[in-house]
Amino acid sequence: MFPEMDFTEPLLNEPYILSPYKLCVATYLLSYMEVKNSCETSGKPSPNSLTHCHLGFKLIMSLDCSYQELCSQMMSPLEVASTLPKVKHDDKKQQIDEAVLKRFDSWLEDIQLGGISRLHEFVKKLHKILNKRATPSSRHQNQPEELYRVNRLSMAGLFLRKFLIHFERLLFSDVDSLYDQLCQYLKSKCCF
Repeated sequence: MFPEMDFTEPLLNEPYILSPYKLCVATYLLSYMEVKNSCETSGKPSPNSLTHCHLGFKLIMSLDCSYQELCSQMMSPLEVASTLPKVKHDDKKQQIDEAVLKRFDSWLEDIQLGGISRLHEFVKKLHKILNKRATPSSRHQNQPEELYRVNRLSMAGLFLRKFLIHFERLLFSDVDSLYDQLCQYLKSKCCF
């Protein structure tokens, strides 16, 4: 009925500095989407989307912090409001899915070991989850890359779009510098 309105132009043009923290948050979002896709195609139970969306929002809205602080935010139980009445929760605190944490750790390790070329592959994956539109026929065929995508106007979508726009504007030397900063950032790596 109403055309889709995009009020993000001013948001995307404000000053922005890519940091290893922002790269890690983007990695978390991609990891969640990949695990959710693989669970959907294999028939395994999907990760609790409410918990992961809450954590994603919390990480997006947080200021940059050390990798140890990021890990502690990801590992600490989250307070999640129950949307289902009369469902018993153990004081409504939920952990994020272990498969997502492992995928997150795997992505960071791949980028760290694979260098700048692997960082570019990661960015291409982010483009895919933002630009891939699932068609009704592809959903019935269970094609994993087309099951889920991030809505471009959601909080995660805005974060990823802004990240990608500013990444694409980087010179090669800036990408190299970001990669070096990431390697330094991950020195205090915690294992999931």
